Amino acid sequence: MNNNEKLYHLTSNVLRLPFGVDRNNHVLSVKADNIPLLCWPDGRPCTEGNLYLLYCFERGLSRKEDGGTLTQYAKLLSPLIRFCFNNNHNFIELTDSLFSLFIRTLQGEMDPRKPGQRKRQGAHVANIGRICLGFLDYVGELYLEPFFIGSTGTIRAEIKEVKLVNQGKQVTRTYWYHHSFPHPEPQTRRLPISSRNIAKLIEAIPHVEQDDLSAEKTLHPSQAFGNYRGKAN
Repeated sequence: MNNNEKLYHLTSNVLRLPFGVDRNNHVLSVKADNIPLLCWPDGRPCTEGNLYLLYCFERGLSRKEDGGTLTQYAKLLSPLIRFCFNNNHNFIELTDSLFSLFIRTLQGEMDPRKPGQRKRQGAHVANIGRICLGFLDYVGELYLEPFFIGSTGTIRAEIKEVKLVNQGKQVTRTYWYHHSFPHPEPQTRRLPISSRNIAKLIEAIPHVEQDDLSAEKTLHPSQAFGNYRGKAN
């Protein structure tokens, strides 16, 4: 399986998962369509990854026709799965230095379709890192390692808060942070007219002025003077 191949596929649209039994011993189930199932690059199921996505499914994360938020999580977890597979590490064996190496690897990867350009911007790298830290925090709970992720944990990460205003109400959101995350790049302002077209307009100005002068040579002197006075005003 190459690096461009997906590490997940969606469950069928008829899948249901059992969650209990009623008084008549009938199995109760819930719709579980369009849930991404993760695998390792060699095709083996990724048990920890699938348990985490099932946990997210139970929390109510969306799963539209394309998988919704759950599919986005699967995509963002895929680089970490590849990193652990390529370096022969289990998730629970990761350390702070290894996670930092993972983030640097994401930053340094080049886009094969655009020579000389990086595959990911800093904001995207940080977003991958945040989702992966949430997953690794779950892995720590799964393996009964409460200090796997934390400010003084094996992987030194912390949860931060940001206050937002939504429809006039203040909302507090939390997110994972790690010291290896890249700083966000400054936003590039886009002009209404592209730089290339502006250059073309500047190049055309001398030709326009020259055409005006040539036309005015055929006018009566008083008319030409009036035209220039109008331009000056």
